[in-house]
Amino acid sequence: MSTARLGELLLQRTNLTRELLDAALVIQEVDSEVKLGMALVRLGAVSEEEVTEALAEQLGIERVDPLEAEVDPKLVWRLNRSLAVRSKLIPLTRDERGRPRVAMANPQDPGAIRDLEFAFNGPVVPLIAEPTRISQAIQRHFSVEAVAARLLDGVQPHLRELTVAPNWLQLDADKIQRQIHQGDGRAAVDLVDLLLINAIERGASDIHLEPGADDLRVRYRIDGLLREMVRLPQWSGPLIAGRVKVISDLNVAERRRAQDGKARARLGGRTIELRVSILPAQFGENIVIRVLDPEMVTLSLSQLGWSDAQLKLWYRLLSRPRGLVLVVGPTGSGKSTTLYASIHRLNRESLSVATLEDPIEYTLPGITQVQINDKAGVHFANSVRALLRQDPNVIVIGEVRDAETAAAAVDASGTGHLVLSTLHTSNAVAAVTRMLDLEVPGYLLGAAMAGVVSQRLVRRVCTWCSLPADHTPEEWLRLDIEPLELGPAARRAGPGCPHCQYVGYSGRVGLYELLELGPDISAAVQKGGVTEAELWELARAAGMRTLFEDALDKLRAGVTTLEEVARVVPVGDYPVALRQSLVDAERVQAEREGPIVQAVDTQVSAPLPSPRPKPPREARPATAPETGRPLVLVVDDAPEIRDLVALTLEDDCEILQAEDGQEALEQVQAHRPDLLVLDVMMPRKTGYEVCTALKADPETADIPVLMLSARGETRHVKQGLMAGADDYLPKPFDPEELLLRVQALLRRARR
Repeated sequence: MSTARLGELLLQRTNLTRELLDAALVIQEVDSEVKLGMALVRLGAVSEEEVTEALAEQLGIERVDPLEAEVDPKLVWRLNRSLAVRSKLIPLTRDERGRPRVAMANPQDPGAIRDLEFAFNGPVVPLIAEPTRISQAIQRHFSVEAVAARLLDGVQPHLRELTVAPNWLQLDADKIQRQIHQGDGRAAVDLVDLLLINAIERGASDIHLEPGADDLRVRYRIDGLLREMVRLPQWSGPLIAGRVKVISDLNVAERRRAQDGKARARLGGRTIELRVSILPAQFGENIVIRVLDPEMVTLSLSQLGWSDAQLKLWYRLLSRPRGLVLVVGPTGSGKSTTLYASIHRLNRESLSVATLEDPIEYTLPGITQVQINDKAGVHFANSVRALLRQDPNVIVIGEVRDAETAAAAVDASGTGHLVLSTLHTSNAVAAVTRMLDLEVPGYLLGAAMAGVVSQRLVRRVCTWCSLPADHTPEEWLRLDIEPLELGPAARRAGPGCPHCQYVGYSGRVGLYELLELGPDISAAVQKGGVTEAELWELARAAGMRTLFEDALDKLRAGVTTLEEVARVVPVGDYPVALRQSLVDAERVQAEREGPIVQAVDTQVSAPLPSPRPKPPREARPATAPETGRPLVLVVDDAPEIRDLVALTLEDDCEILQAEDGQEALEQVQAHRPDLLVLDVMMPRKTGYEVCTALKADPETADIPVLMLSARGETRHVKQGLMAGADDYLPKPFDPEELLLRVQALLRRARR
């Protein structure tokens, strides 16, 4: 054991500098819950391994690697998974005195030590390990197969007692563990809860329970592909089906007809929506449970994979007061996510937004949502007409399925409403011809349609185990195009690791093809008789980038793989001439940019850097050459808002960014801006405090301030103006209105 402080040990043992140590101490002052080691790792000053080694020396305890050390399953299953995750610990083996040896991220946590001693009925030996390695070990050793086998051990088929369905399904991992150890849990209840908890933790979008002749196969859909998790005894199928019917309020006795239901579950403070579909099959009832996480509703579009140019155009389409905007693609391409993210962006006090859905997947506060019910006569088409009498600004139609719905959507957009909807087509241009096929007159469609986005989802390569790419001609043949140069940043899926659950991929990203119906395309559609090939020529002439080009950008950036692109991008649906022109354009661009050194080491894993938060848009340095354009400082603690403001203003202004009020004041002193776009509620200093400080200083009092806030009520507007703001714009805002207000403030400032 050493009496030296952790910071001093790290200064001696590593390349840590005194300046970075002081910066970490400042972080601790701001957030007292952040440990010094964690702060240094966040700054990139030291690694987790270096911090752990220094702590082991300071505390005089053994350092272990839980991924390499022997782990006794009997000790693991004496422990609740929630405790292991919460306190970052995992038991290993017993020592010579019979005491459990436990790898811990914080071996001095008295609460965790007490919980361990209670779980093991005696003292434990705390060891120290890196938090990341402990998390990987927890994922590896707390698998669903072992728990499922324990739950079903000894259960007879005739023991199928069912309970009354609760209003809410409470998912409690601690309770399941207690009932397993005590033997007083009902297998059906515990097993269904276990499958749901495990699916949610793994990020699964669907759970498939598929009865066969000899067993019940359980599969999760993760990142768009199904993965088999466990095979259960065949007799457990009716047991599980009965429990699923109970929680989703379905007829337990009905086994001959298909049933659809829904449920709501709570897990760790999160509310999860469940959509249940039961279909009688050859060997029993096939069950699919869709897991809907409401957090998906609040995702910003920038998190989904849109490029800056695409975002700017999409926001411009959404800010239009009227017009039809379509999101197209096959099932599972992320259309609903894009639609909900766009609705979230449009939801503000001054707009009335109404949706027609079948079914309503997420509850959106402040929005009128209508459930389509064909049996009751509530169809998309007649519901659109009924909504028009409700004075909406924005109408969201879940899907254009038939000619009647298409006509209603076009009529609504033509009468002064922004209409968003989805459509099943292969690409953006095909959406126009599909609407014409649905008997929408060209003269109406050309005038009403504003734009189309076609999209697909591809899996991201794991940043820990992916390899440099060296793609073969055979792989390019799957796309039916000649090989192209991708550059050294391209990657291929690796052998798998704990971070990606041993599949080589982790998470998904969108590919987008955005078509704006400008004057030429609208005129061609209104004229009539236009072919899809002619529309492609007009779209390309207008600068539209295809899904294939967006995919190549992500391949070059090392985000996904050629295998994934070949799996999901419909290159074969493009006209032959277009395909060849795309390949030629990419080759010309590669030649113009010069030769690229190709990565050659494809045998040794070359991990990418650890995932880090997306950095803010790069600010203009103090030494940037003068451009004659005004300098605007954007201050907001939400990266999405900063990016949106920057996208809106970057054609006319130079942009600086700040994440909080204190940083804003520092930026003003370092680079005097011509205007501030200022959020209200921020860390360290509020927008009101920043504005008051600027207006009180004669040196900065003349800088115009546009206050930007989600608080659009009159009293908040008054408070902002009293603090000295020159203008006030509620969030979410119309990008065009923001630009006009900024231009007006800059004009007044020049007088």
